[in-house]
Amino acid sequence: MDQKYILSILAVLVGATFGWALKGLTELWQIRRADRKVLKSILYHFLETYRLLKKLNADNLQTGLQKLYAKIPGLSTLANSPEFISYFSSLIFDKQVKFINEDFNTIKVDLASSISTLKTIDP
Repeated sequence: MDQKYILSILAVLVGATFGWALKGLTELWQIRRADRKVLKSILYHFLETYRLLKKLNADNLQTGLQKLYAKIPGLSTLANSPEFISYFSSLIFDKQVKFINEDFNTIKVDLASSISTLKTIDP
């Protein structure tokens, strides 16, 4: 009779310990998943910022303009003049900056909120 009670108490203790361990592991996995979600959000915003900065690269713009000028037959000789290149590159660059500025403003807000949530991550 005593052995029955001891086994039942032991089974309850083992079950409670096992349940407590499973709950701890589940919480740990949930915390890590939430941390990865925050880090992915921050990484996305940094990569988006890099993409926009890469878009503003003047060397890429100059190469693109040279390819465009080469395709237009009447402009091939005129396209090599520095005045023509500087005029059109500044014109296109200014237009591009206006479009990208809107994207930067939205990324700035999203990145600020992502970084503010970064402090919730357990190191």
